Amino acid sequence: MKKLKPHKVDWAQIERFLASADKKLASAQKILAFDEEACLQQAYEAMLKASLGFMFSYGFRARSQPSPAEAKYGTL
Repeated sequence: MKKLKPHKVDWAQIERFLASADKKLASAQKILAFDEEACLQQAYEAMLKASLGFMFSYGFRARSQPSPAEAKYGTL
């Protein structure tokens, strides 16, 4: 089963994904002071955003993205 499909490279979209990842990572750093689990969740979401931006930059898109439940509970 093919897991990737072609995606037109849109640098504005990639910039938005990376900016969102930066915001989530900054948020994770602030949250770490009082809630480690929430910090890990934010950091994980930042990693997902950054990895999608990276894939888009090479002209690929994942056929499916993890649902919020999969991201939260790690049942990928």
